[in-house]
Amino acid sequence: LWFRATRLWVIGMVAVLQLGIFATMNIGTFQLIGIAITLIFLEKSDIDAFWRWLGKGKSRHLVIYDGSCEFCKKCVAALKSMDVLQRLTYADFRQPEFAKKNKDKLKELESELWLVSNNRRVYKGFFAFRKIATLLPALWVTVPFLYLPFAPFFGKKLYSWVSRNRFHLGCKACRLPKV
Repeated sequence: LWFRATRLWVIGMVAVLQLGIFATMNIGTFQLIGIAITLIFLEKSDIDAFWRWLGKGKSRHLVIYDGSCEFCKKCVAALKSMDVLQRLTYADFRQPEFAKKNKDKLKELESELWLVSNNRRVYKGFFAFRKIATLLPALWVTVPFLYLPFAPFFGKKLYSWVSRNRFHLGCKACRLPKV
């Protein structure tokens, strides 16, 4: 902790050790206090570098959703509240100006959420949610589970079920005709 070259590594190792103890033993808040105490050794330059690494608003991604569905709108509201780093922008594919530009994709957009990354890569359905989870700190705890070898298989099935039943999951008035 006393040497700048090793400080961040030691803090990281202490945090992993303390979180391991926290997960396996019931000692109260001792581990969280232990992690907090090691953070005292951080310098302002370390904290500034951390915020630059997080890149608040640096990389913007476009979430394309169904604005006629109450369930979808609630999900977008939840994403907006978790987007503290301001990495996401949102587009309702049912808006006339968006629909005109993307007529050929409307059928596909109707069945799943899309995420267009800042390098124009398109993620759809489960993979869009997985990418969003990597962008929002509140969802970072789910990321290791979303990248397990069997996660895409089960994730796509679960996402497909939610997508098919979204009008019953909080959107009773959303029974709109297909585009």
